[in-house]
Amino acid sequence: MGAIEQGLFIFVCAKQGDTRQSVRQLVKKNAKLRILKDEAGRINLSVTHTGSADHVAVYFGG
Repeated sequence: MGAIEQGLFIFVCAKQGDTRQSVRQLVKKNAKLRILKDEAGRINLSVTHTGSADHVAVYFGG
């Protein structure tokens, strides 16, 4: 089992009609969300700023 110190686990539920491009856009958008703490303890950083890991799981449902 893997572990990450700071980062995001993104669960994407793709359905018929969704494209790879729309999933990529969603992941990029989430990577820019400022939801991680900075040195002062304020929620002000994104995984893009910190270089943290993203783990993405895609479910193809119907």
